[in-house]
Amino acid sequence: MHSAGRSRGDPCLRRGRAGARRTHHPGRGTRRRGRRLFARAAGLLAAAAALQCLLPPKAHAYLDPGTGSYMFQVAIGALLAGLFTLKASWRRLVGFLKTLLPGRRPDDHPDR
Repeated sequence: MHSAGRSRGDPCLRRGRAGARRTHHPGRGTRRRGRRLFARAAGLLAAAAALQCLLPPKAHAYLDPGTGSYMFQVAIGALLAGLFTLKASWRRLVGFLKTLLPGRRPDDHPDR
């Protein structure tokens, strides 16, 4: 029934999901805090590494004219890909925005 020497109101006993009694483990909260601290530290380290890569010191490197042309082609390609994606999902985007307006349903088509 009860653990030896422990009363019913003992805070060290907790109820599990199935109603069975189990012992409270005081180290589990610290383990969770440690994991959160580790995740936060890993995130900060990743952010610092990304910042270091994005803001390098002076490189004293040579960029030939072909590099500028290639970067221009990549920018134009990204712009066209974005426009095509917008065109392909236009109806779904408009339907979603219509659901945000009060009193309108997505099947209401005033122009048809």
